[in-house]
Amino acid sequence: MLENILSLKVQGGYFVNETDDFPLFQNTINILYGRNGSGKSSISRAIREFSKNGNEDGEERKYTVSFNADIDKSSIHVFNEDFVKEKVLVDSDGVGTIVMLGKQVEVDAEIEKLKISQSKLQGDYSKLLELREHLSNARNNASPLSCRKNLKNGLNGWASMDSHIKNTKTNSKITDDVLLRLFDLKRTIAKAESLPKLQQLLKHNFELYQSTDNAVKLFWPKESFDLTISSQEILNLLNIHIEKPALTERDKIIISIAEGKYSKYINEVDTILADSELHVCPLCQRELSDSEKSDLQSRVHKFFNKSAEEYRGRLYSIMNSINNVEPSLPSINNDAFVNQIGAIIETVQVLNRHLANIRTQIGVKIANIYADTHFDFDVAEFDKAISDYNKACDNLSVAIENYNNAIDEREALKDKLIEINNKIAFLTNKGLFEAYFKALAMQRDNESKISNVEKQIELYRNAILSLEQEKKQVRIALNFINQALHFIFYDKNRLVLVEGEGCYRLKSKGYEVKPKDVSLGERNIIGLCYFFASLFEGKNEDTQYTDEILAVIDDPVSSFDFENRIGVISFLKWQLAKMHKGNSHSKALVLTHDIQVALDLFKVNELIIDKKQKLIFLSDQKLQFENRSNVSEYKQLLHEIFEFAKDGNVSDDSFTIGNQMRKVLEAYFSFNYANGYTDEECLDTVLKDSDKKEYFKNTVLRLLLNGESHSKERVKAMKYNCELVSETEKQRVARDVLCLLYSIDSNHLEFVLSKDASRQIESWLKEIEGI
Repeated sequence: MLENILSLKVQGGYFVNETDDFPLFQNTINILYGRNGSGKSSISRAIREFSKNGNEDGEERKYTVSFNADIDKSSIHVFNEDFVKEKVLVDSDGVGTIVMLGKQVEVDAEIEKLKISQSKLQGDYSKLLELREHLSNARNNASPLSCRKNLKNGLNGWASMDSHIKNTKTNSKITDDVLLRLFDLKRTIAKAESLPKLQQLLKHNFELYQSTDNAVKLFWPKESFDLTISSQEILNLLNIHIEKPALTERDKIIISIAEGKYSKYINEVDTILADSELHVCPLCQRELSDSEKSDLQSRVHKFFNKSAEEYRGRLYSIMNSINNVEPSLPSINNDAFVNQIGAIIETVQVLNRHLANIRTQIGVKIANIYADTHFDFDVAEFDKAISDYNKACDNLSVAIENYNNAIDEREALKDKLIEINNKIAFLTNKGLFEAYFKALAMQRDNESKISNVEKQIELYRNAILSLEQEKKQVRIALNFINQALHFIFYDKNRLVLVEGEGCYRLKSKGYEVKPKDVSLGERNIIGLCYFFASLFEGKNEDTQYTDEILAVIDDPVSSFDFENRIGVISFLKWQLAKMHKGNSHSKALVLTHDIQVALDLFKVNELIIDKKQKLIFLSDQKLQFENRSNVSEYKQLLHEIFEFAKDGNVSDDSFTIGNQMRKVLEAYFSFNYANGYTDEECLDTVLKDSDKKEYFKNTVLRLLLNGESHSKERVKAMKYNCELVSETEKQRVARDVLCLLYSIDSNHLEFVLSKDASRQIESWLKEIEGI
């Protein structure tokens, strides 16, 4: 399948827009050169993300990649900075350096996450334990113990009343259930059930309850007082005026005599004179004959006409209906009815006073029935007296009825009293109840949290132990990695991994290595060795590279220690050859920002790489393809320029040194910046951070190299017209050219030439500062 994979397009990272079709996989080994910041890392990261996408759900995609043909993602393997970060962990255990690789790193990362979470939980747990101690301290006023003590003191009255209701000898116990039952009344007590009302209700019902202990039912016919007519009608009747009849002088004398203190005789004349035994006048004591009695009776009847007789009859009727009230009160030796009976006695006295007053006025009216006298009494007060009396009788009747019902329903009344007492207890101690249950809820919530945190800590502990065991079970091709380290360092004891507890210990020359002594380059070399070991993980030696592999290797050398460069390139040659031998369809893409590394990789892999295969250059998001011969000549020319600049020694006629400098500058600027070295804008850009920018432009470019730009194809044919320039001046120009390149890319010259050469060029740069 990989034989069909020739190119790809990338978007993301350095490539804001999708690239052109990049033919990066046309050969078995493909080498891409590009400066730092040209997009190499974006290509490797994009391919790595593409290979992982679908395996890690929920991970946000930063790149899009499209190959020219379908590809099995599992065949893609990428070595880059991200691989080393994720798969290689170099750390200290307090004794020496430990190394974890691949799955070990992943498991260790999970363990660290769990430990961080566990540590946070431990912090929370400590705070919860502090709160537990605080809430368990009885001296803390906000603790449940303190609040409970205050509440129990406040419920002493409840306990006493509850025992009286239940007829027990000792106060009722205040248990947790009791407290909870009383606190639950908070939801059921109505707004109308105020504390004073409940206390009054308790007092009344408790008296009734006590009175019914071993009691018998009472019978009392309810009494009341009612008028035949209204009190206002009585008053109106008293004030009716009756006209006197026409009388003789003798009749008037008789009536006038009788109207005084003897007026009752007029009203009772028929009764008195009808007595056959009466023979003497009751007023003057003289003898009366029957004829005289009849004549006297006739004259009196003449005084009382029909209207007067009817009126007098009505007055008598009213008088007879308002006699004093004498209630028949029950004889009860029971304090439960004292108030009701007392109310009847009090109200009947008031009523009888009103009745007596009215009867008196009626008597006066009857005695002087024709008198034009005005009568008056307080109708409202009289009506109130009747109402108060009747109400008092009603209250006694209701009390007796309740008393009798209480005898029948004493248990129900007992329950009612308990409920009322409970409500009073809650309302009386409402604040204490709320404080206690708030503190109790806080304590229970805290205990629940403690329990949950303890369970979570235990889960974390078990998970960490499980992962630690899993980490110990991870096995890698340790022999291969140590063999690879031996190959790279050309010393089997320089760096060696030995098995440890869930990790590998790093030793050098048989001794533990301190983490600070492990260079970044050595760390990356371990990562590169593990990368190739992971390609054949789980396979035996005979089938290590039989599967198709698309290997992408980003900057395998230039970031390492300089002295290990040859070993790493040799190691790559070894593994790439094995990969090609195992499966001819496998392919590799090596990315580097070191031109010399690119050339060396071409050279050591000549058995696999076609001699006509070109080096790929990445610049300005475009690819260029260069013959290796052109690129190799550049290195040789650069060495010759350095030797000439150093002591004037050059292999050819000194007249050629000018063209050599021109070729080097043209090649460097064309390959790296796609511009000629005489382009002022390009020079301004690459030298923007140099304080010698104007010196290089004026001294080197304008004085000696000020000519038209030439294409790379014509570099070899260029002539440098310097017949009129002295050897000393040419040597100074050669130094300036090297200083220019060193100012732009010091690492480049160090890798192409040497560290000693770099130090020499730095000394020339200092000389320029004095010019």
